[in-house]
Amino acid sequence: MDIWTLLNPILKLSFYLSVVGTVGTALFFFHFKKLLEKQNVEFCKNLIFFSSGIGIIICLLFFISLAGNFGGNFTSIFNIMFLKLAFKTTVGQVALLTAFAHAVICVIIFGVNLITKVILVFCTTGIILSFAIVGHSSTKGYLAQFLLLIHLIGISYWIGSFIPLRQLCKSSNYNAISNVAHKFGVYALFYLGLLIISGITYSLIMLGDISNIFSTSYGLVLFMKFILVNILLLLGALNKFKYVPMIKTDPKNGVNKLYFSINFEIFLTIIVFILTSLLTTSFMLPMYN
Repeated sequence: MDIWTLLNPILKLSFYLSVVGTVGTALFFFHFKKLLEKQNVEFCKNLIFFSSGIGIIICLLFFISLAGNFGGNFTSIFNIMFLKLAFKTTVGQVALLTAFAHAVICVIIFGVNLITKVILVFCTTGIILSFAIVGHSSTKGYLAQFLLLIHLIGISYWIGSFIPLRQLCKSSNYNAISNVAHKFGVYALFYLGLLIISGITYSLIMLGDISNIFSTSYGLVLFMKFILVNILLLLGALNKFKYVPMIKTDPKNGVNKLYFSINFEIFLTIIVFILTSLLTTSFMLPMYN
């Protein structure tokens, strides 16, 4: 096993986390900016900036890893010929364009005018599109690519809100916490609907046959991911219907329970992303007629 085989899942995992930090926090920011206190607004902007900075590094590492794969050894990443070959590939071009999108976000995120917001929307959309252009879905047709994009939007809003919500729970303004958490739950119904419907349909397309869930390595890992996502959904329901309402009647206890629940959700999310990175780098799609 060469260094690139080991490195690819790690790069994918890091990229997923950076995208959720960028796109997810941006969605959270746009939805709840007017309800957030100044320090939480700044936290969101800093998180987007930091996540995009990580995104730049990961995309560039993806690019040079292509040169390494072409050459077959680590020193190939310094070889101009292999770097040119990497640049000629779709994966290499998408990696560089995605790095550029992250860089633009780093530059404009602290702006407050309409133009910067439009640029942010275009850049985050481009980052999401990169998954459909070079991932497994690109081999399964336009429907699979469209479903993946919808799925990623749902994931970004839901998972990407965990860190900002966790930070908000540290505030002493229980009214603000209650308002944001309540509205997050309302919007989540829409985004989770997109996530669930697109996710199930996309998974069936990738599997080809439902029997491949238990007869292939890809299917088994996908099933493990499915179980963890359902646990996350149950925790989300617990937050919405128990802990968030509790903030109004027993603020300190409600916020503490919500904070603990979000921490556990973050832990499970990292496991889900690890499984996802393995699915997209280490396991072949099931073969079917």
